[in-house]
Amino acid sequence: NLLEKIKRPCAVFWGKNDEETPLYMYKCFLKKIDGAQGFLLDGGHFAFVDDRYAFSLILAAYLAETDEGIS
Repeated sequence: NLLEKIKRPCAVFWGKNDEETPLYMYKCFLKKIDGAQGFLLDGGHFAFVDDRYAFSLILAAYLAETDEGIS
């Protein structure tokens, strides 16, 4: 499984109302990617646009607390 090969800090953003990729897939991502952090946003498949303010705040905080930063 490709997801299990991810060995870097990983933020997984998902829309609560995503009809293209259902919530069970979000849970699968979190289970398969060791150390992944999940964030459920209001919105659909493009929740990072639908809830862009929350997305921006969460992403900035996540990047600030990871050792990797944005590199």
